Amino acid sequence: MHATKILVPQITGQYNQMTLTHIVQNGAKVGAGDPIASFDATAQMDAARDANAKFDDLGHQTDQKRAQNRSDAEKRATDLLQAEADLVTARIELRKARC
Repeated sequence: MHATKILVPQITGQYNQMTLTHIVQNGAKVGAGDPIASFDATAQMDAARDANAKFDDLGHQTDQKRAQNRSDAEKRATDLLQAEADLVTARIELRKARC
């Protein structure tokens, strides 16, 4: 019989407590690639879902800011054109008043 010491990986972060859901019996024969233990991944799946939702929300907020910035830039351009037209009109009126 061949025995191998198995080291459990250290899990760091917010969800470092995991529930063991399955482990092979002591002395059971396993082959290469056979799972020897499994853990409940519910907390990690919830965290991934929450992170994806936050990512999507931030993406939408970014899109809204870009649209608002484009709208503001177009408004400023329109205001500038109007101000330039008003200046031309004022100069014409000033010339008329001088004559």
